[in-house]
Amino acid sequence: MKRWPRNVAKVLGSTLALATAVFLVSWWLVPPVIDDGSQTAISLRIEDRQGQPLLRQVGMDDQWREPISLEAMGSHLPAAVMAVEDERFLTHLGVDPIATTRAIFQNLRHAKVVSGASTLTMQVCKMLDPAPRTLRTKWIEAIRALKYEQGHQKNEVLELWLNIAPFGSNLRGVRAASLHWFGVEPTNLHLAEAALLAGLPQSPERLRPDRNPEAALKRRNHVLDRMLIEHWIDKQTHAEAIRQPILLFEHPRDDAIPDAIGFLAAQRRPRGGTTTIDPGLQDQTKALIHEHLLRLPEGTDVAAVIIETATNNLVALVGSANRGDPRDGWVNGATALRSPGSALKPFLYGTAYESGRFSPECEIPDRQINREGWTPNNYHRTFDGLVTAREALQRSLNVPAILLTEAVGVSKNVAALRKLGLSLPENATERGGLALAVGGLEVSLLNLTNAYATLARSGAYAPVRMFQDHQERQEHLVFSPETCAHLNHDLASWMHAPAGMDELPPRDRPWFMWKSGTSSGHRDAWALGHNGEFAIGFWVGHFHGEGDPAFVGREAAGPLLADAFTRLVPSAPPPPIPEPLVVERPYSFDEGLSDHAGPRIITPAEDLVMECQGAYHQPVLGEGDGLHWFLNGKRIELDGEHVRLEPGSHRLVLVDRHGRRDVRQIVVQQARRSVTR
Repeated sequence: MKRWPRNVAKVLGSTLALATAVFLVSWWLVPPVIDDGSQTAISLRIEDRQGQPLLRQVGMDDQWREPISLEAMGSHLPAAVMAVEDERFLTHLGVDPIATTRAIFQNLRHAKVVSGASTLTMQVCKMLDPAPRTLRTKWIEAIRALKYEQGHQKNEVLELWLNIAPFGSNLRGVRAASLHWFGVEPTNLHLAEAALLAGLPQSPERLRPDRNPEAALKRRNHVLDRMLIEHWIDKQTHAEAIRQPILLFEHPRDDAIPDAIGFLAAQRRPRGGTTTIDPGLQDQTKALIHEHLLRLPEGTDVAAVIIETATNNLVALVGSANRGDPRDGWVNGATALRSPGSALKPFLYGTAYESGRFSPECEIPDRQINREGWTPNNYHRTFDGLVTAREALQRSLNVPAILLTEAVGVSKNVAALRKLGLSLPENATERGGLALAVGGLEVSLLNLTNAYATLARSGAYAPVRMFQDHQERQEHLVFSPETCAHLNHDLASWMHAPAGMDELPPRDRPWFMWKSGTSSGHRDAWALGHNGEFAIGFWVGHFHGEGDPAFVGREAAGPLLADAFTRLVPSAPPPPIPEPLVVERPYSFDEGLSDHAGPRIITPAEDLVMECQGAYHQPVLGEGDGLHWFLNGKRIELDGEHVRLEPGSHRLVLVDRHGRRDVRQIVVQQARRSVTR
């Protein structure tokens, strides 16, 4: 009889030793839980500057996730969660020994898991690596929880739990739940609302307040009771919260298709963010477009861009006049590449002004010319002889612009356009040639509007700013303030007006500089400009490229631009009249230049068909001024005096500084191997 204390001690010692051994082995065998970020990957949310959604998309697993910091969750939610889920969270090491002891006896009595005793840390481990609910997985979760808390602070564990816990439907995390169920940020939740959310993760679907309000109310009150017991709230606060009814947020029915700006912003920043879009101005721009569609041919597509020049914020963007159109509604006309017609001319004149060899007062011939069989004409198919540069630009005469591009050099103009942010192809000099002056290269409305914003900033280019938190602003000077002042003065609405505004006295018109453009075949009509504070651009046409005689820049897009500067943005005072530009060694536009034969490819002297084994090394030699070689549309730097040609057809082009060219077609054929018997 006296041996039983010793036997009990042995049993207890053996049990403790066994438990210690099991724990140590488990600690060594069980790997720590890994947070791969998938549970906290934010669902895409693009907002306007006022925080209203422009575009929302669920994650790859169809869940809404909008993780936030613990500080942004307010005080009610964390307290409610700790009170109902883990009352000793702030004091235990990841596993609650008191709750665990209670659960062990309950589970042994029932021979199954009826009480989990899961701490918040254990629940985090389970949500990061889900597994069936068994005694074995419970033990693994406990080991992992102890390991997890060794490397993380309590506030980190609580923040993660609140960001990944399920809250009914496909909602993960407290921000997604708060916005969905109550329409407010978590920090603005009332105590009763926070208590309801804190109770949902126990059984998210069974306790959904929209489907089972009685069960949700009962669970909410239980959470409030626990908060009172744990001294998170006092009796009066508890009583007031208990009396509160459940009032869920009624989401407005919105069948509208998201604007193109939402998808563009998501493309620029897949993680989402708050954009610079002004929702009021965005809606007004769409309304203005719909108003003008009544005077345009049926099926017309319209795109618009508005940029605030001081900040370079994109404040409005409309990609399509009818987002519901199954064919064209999903095209973003603001970023589509289209021929700008004459809308590039201000920048070609600006490049000439920058050279110091040309000014608005200089004369330039408007006459018939021939360039390698190309005989360009003016829009009205007449020629006026000598005209000033100012008149040629205001009237958008084609031949003077071509002669000016020829005199300055296509490559210099292409370089200036690239500095203005226009995305041009690698072979822009060869591809555009002198046709650059009349829209020979395609650009986007967004980039071209930003180029006009550069004129408003006295020649300083800056990329378009699309997100509020984008602080970096890389500016560089493209044109001098003097050049911009002359372009702004000569193209001002007081000097020449868009259609519909020309009957008003000049001083009754709002001041803005502007330029229109019409592409070949009347496929694209443009009107763009700025008033110093806002740059605005409109494109009118058909996305499928079909032309229409009504698509003339001044008549189709011009009235849209005039109304936008009159009704959508504040008016601005006109700038002072600029001082004349000083010109030295002015450009010559005599016939000698226009009749010049241009560059010449000396070798090969004619088109060739060659047979060889493998690649063929073709000797090349050319003559001319400022030469550039292009092979199959790409600029090349010659390695010595030969160019390597693989079997196939090749186009070799030599371009001089004026955009003139000489071309050779070379075909390299694989020679047949001779067979010796």
